[in-house]
Amino acid sequence: MSEENSYEAQRLENIRANQALLSSLQLAAGGASAIGIVKRSAPPAEGTKKKPRTERKKKDSSVIEVATRRTSARLQGIEADSETLLKQAQLEEAEAAIRRKAAYKARHAPYTLDSLPEPIPKEDLSALTSTLSSATSSVHTRSLPSNPSALTSSNGESSASSEIAKLRSEFEGLSVLSTAKITSERVFSMVVHPEPTKTLVFVGDKFGQLGIWDALADGKTENARDEVDVAEDEENETDGQGKHWRLQLHGTNSLSCMKISPSDSTKLYTSSYDASIRVLDLRTQSSLELFSHQNEDRLITHFDLPLSGQEIWSTDRHGGLSHCDLREDHRSVKRRWDIGSGKKIGGVSVNPLQPHLVCTASNDQTVRIWDTRHLFRIQPDASSSPSPPPSPVRAPSPETKPLRTTSRSTRASRRASAVARSPSLSPPPAIVKLEPKVERETPAVEIRPTYPTVFNDHSTIVEYQENKPNGNGLMRGLWRHGKSCSSAYWDPSGRRLLTTSYDDHIRVWDIDPKSFTPDEPLTEKQFGKPTMSMKHDCQTGRWLSILRAQWSANTDIYPFFTVGNMRRSLDVVAFTGEPIARLFDPDFITAVPAVTASHPSVINHVIGGNGSGKCHLWGRA
Repeated sequence: MSEENSYEAQRLENIRANQALLSSLQLAAGGASAIGIVKRSAPPAEGTKKKPRTERKKKDSSVIEVATRRTSARLQGIEADSETLLKQAQLEEAEAAIRRKAAYKARHAPYTLDSLPEPIPKEDLSALTSTLSSATSSVHTRSLPSNPSALTSSNGESSASSEIAKLRSEFEGLSVLSTAKITSERVFSMVVHPEPTKTLVFVGDKFGQLGIWDALADGKTENARDEVDVAEDEENETDGQGKHWRLQLHGTNSLSCMKISPSDSTKLYTSSYDASIRVLDLRTQSSLELFSHQNEDRLITHFDLPLSGQEIWSTDRHGGLSHCDLREDHRSVKRRWDIGSGKKIGGVSVNPLQPHLVCTASNDQTVRIWDTRHLFRIQPDASSSPSPPPSPVRAPSPETKPLRTTSRSTRASRRASAVARSPSLSPPPAIVKLEPKVERETPAVEIRPTYPTVFNDHSTIVEYQENKPNGNGLMRGLWRHGKSCSSAYWDPSGRRLLTTSYDDHIRVWDIDPKSFTPDEPLTEKQFGKPTMSMKHDCQTGRWLSILRAQWSANTDIYPFFTVGNMRRSLDVVAFTGEPIARLFDPDFITAVPAVTASHPSVINHVIGGNGSGKCHLWGRA
């Protein structure tokens, strides 16, 4: 007991000593006030209008999902090499074949918007049809500038200064007019329809989703900050202005590039990492595959069309440049040339003034200018197949019977010879057929093979350049960047070349079109040091889309381009490198608008898309 009493006395003495110390330091209050922590004041209840948050449905905790447990054949009591195991393997193979067939059909089959694999609700489909009909009531075409020489940098400093001042006045006082989460995942590509009465934006995301956004559908042009809570969670997909719809026309692969036809604004061309290019007719709301690679690993990275809209030039991750003539039958011969020696080519652009000139941007740090007239003179490799693709595969329909390629007697003799060659006299095991019966109302679906049938290896390209007369005219120009070249684009006049590179520079070359008249490479003076070079942070990392400076297609004003900025702004820059505007709202935009686009008919309407699928329209209220 004496030990316990002494311990208690010592404890009480320590408490008294601590209290005396606190009293001497005047910290008797304790708590948060002792170390200067001030509680955050509540936001004012009046004067701010915020959009009410939508309540999210909570998961029902009472529902327990039971996953199927995998068990081995040994635990199931199935003997090895038994008839049951053989039938099970055949069943799994048949199921896999059905899945492959469904995936092939989904990748290549034609669609209408009312027959998509992921159907659109009727109300949304009706609204989308109405929007597309109003946007395509008139056809718009793209043309060369009426006086391209008036917009050159050689017309004097006073003329350039006045044009830049005029351009800056167009971008003064811009604000965010509309914002919405258009796609489910990261924005990969974007294009704006040229209809001047609408701002109709097409957005492609990382998993092949096509978002269609009528940004000003509600007719409101006030600052979007007055309507949307800036703190709203970006995962809330009901947030935003205007109207938008989501379609899945390709497979679940990134939509790498999108273009409105320069000769017919009712057609939207899209390419995907499923190695295919499709066209969506905005009037008939039908989607059709135009081109594909038989090897799905040969991802299509970019494509472009001349002003005629009759050809498609596309590039892929294995260094190939492919050509598709839209005037020919889909079974006609298509060609592919390995111009990149196996290195990925991430960009391609057709010169609008001289459509035989095509520039490419490659991972080997180079931008190259090719004369495609020479490519067609190169004989295809002997190893490539000169025969056209096989006949189209059709799903059976009640009106159309499948064509027989061989007679009944021929097929019977083949079966008899196969049985005679079999080493076993026992009949083959029965194959379980899992293919579902085709309903009578199922329409005929044509699966059109559209892959290239003629190839050229890189060695044939080099041999042509070295040994053929005027072979050096195939490559008109080459310029090497410090690091990988992300993109290269001709401007609407066909005389300026714009590149973006991972060496953190954006460059412009102003090339006289007459310098391409001789069938030979450009000189160092003609295609050497860039006319304009500006520093720009292009280190996007893994989670952002690659920055690509994009020309404005508007030819009524001084040439300019847009590009995303790692400081969360959208930059507008004249082709001379003069900064025009830095569109930035730190309270409203909290992510990098890595993908940008500008309206071809409205000068000061520019759009930025970020890594969450959210897009912002800038304009004058």
